[in-house]
Amino acid sequence: MLKYIIALGVFAIAASLVYIRLGPVDTAQFHKAPSPQPVGDYERIDGIMVVREITDTPINVMGELNRIALDTPRTRRIAGDLGTDLVTYETRSLLIGFPDYATVSFVEPDTIGNERRLMLIDSRLRFGNSDLGVNKRKVMGWLEALGPLTVTP
Repeated sequence: MLKYIIALGVFAIAASLVYIRLGPVDTAQFHKAPSPQPVGDYERIDGIMVVREITDTPINVMGELNRIALDTPRTRRIAGDLGTDLVTYETRSLLIGFPDYATVSFVEPDTIGNERRLMLIDSRLRFGNSDLGVNKRKVMGWLEALGPLTVTP
């Protein structure tokens, strides 16, 4: 009897890992523009949202950010086009393949009372309760690579 319980437990763990790695992505769940916020960093237990002023047009900043994001290991664009103001990327962890989703959007001046063009990056996990700072490190690396295309608050 104990052998069957252990076998069932091993099967359940294996099935969970396969689902995490190969399960379908509901892009509608993750490909949504975050609510506009003032410039700053908004850390959450499941990730981070950053809002930055941009110094160039959204299409130019998005083109550069797309290059940077796709150079990030295990990252792919899952929704949106570079000509739009909304793009979502998926980045998977190395061993188990846990997916994180980063949605990039732009806010034009005066949309939320601002006088500047803003970029929002909302990066969050799909499974679990805490990302252990993974999304923050990824997004801050992207912002650093963008250099003068964004203004650090």
